[in-house]
Amino acid sequence: MGALAANERLLVIIDEWPYLAGSSRRLASVLQHIWDESLQHTRLMLVLSGSYLSIMERDILGQRAPLYERRTGQLLLHPLGVRDAAAFLPGYSAETMVEVYAVVGGTPGYLLQFSDRYDL
Repeated sequence: MGALAANERLLVIIDEWPYLAGSSRRLASVLQHIWDESLQHTRLMLVLSGSYLSIMERDILGQRAPLYERRTGQLLLHPLGVRDAAAFLPGYSAETMVEVYAVVGGTPGYLLQFSDRYDL
């Protein structure tokens, strides 16, 4: 990976880091070592995302995290509000949309599991 990113921008996205990190408690430390030894001076852009904030803090954001101070940015995405969530299901009435929101909240992935062609 380092050779690929030596001269060109390379984007690597690891979605749901907590699931991958669950396979090994040492994974963040291994990634820290690889980053420090060979990747930090390349054009690699590594994006780690995850929905379990406690694990993201343990591995990346917290002061004791192996990857602490190696990030150049972070973004906390909040759930959509009910009005924005309604854009996923425009065929539902406002009342039905409130019911859907009560069930799944404003998580886009969950909203995509519904179809306004069917009753709730």
